[in-house]
Amino acid sequence: MTPHCRFVIVFVAALIISTLFNFPFFNPAQATNQELKQAGSAEGVNAMLAKWGPAGQEAARHNLALDWFFIIVYTAMWIAAGRHFLPNVIWTKVAVVAGVAGAIADVIEDISLWMLLHGTVTDKIAETCKQASTINFALFFLTALYFISAAIVSACR
Repeated sequence: MTPHCRFVIVFVAALIISTLFNFPFFNPAQATNQELKQAGSAEGVNAMLAKWGPAGQEAARHNLALDWFFIIVYTAMWIAAGRHFLPNVIWTKVAVVAGVAGAIADVIEDISLWMLLHGTVTDKIAETCKQASTINFALFFLTALYFISAAIVSACR
């Protein structure tokens, strides 16, 4: 097996694992930041925090800490993919920029979540979180789709 082929396999596996982080596939009753990201208002955030209680809020803070690691992993993945899959194609460069822009939106989202989970609940922060989450989600999946295609084309050459 060539190093390039191994990289394709590792990339696809990492992408699948990363995608699973974006879906609440564990206990649906458990507190997840996915819901909190889309609250969009202080009232919605406060209702969710009250529903979760102290234990749920602590679980959400723990999940948020893991998300910082996830940002580092998938940003490195986009950069590595841009260097290995069709690196001379302009759309590859665009995909890397889109992936990094999505990661920046994810950082803004995580800062907003941190503030919401640590007592600074305002409509502006909740709306910023929702908008950053929407941008991050779109850019993550567009970048993922491009690099899946690029990996297949690259592997078939």
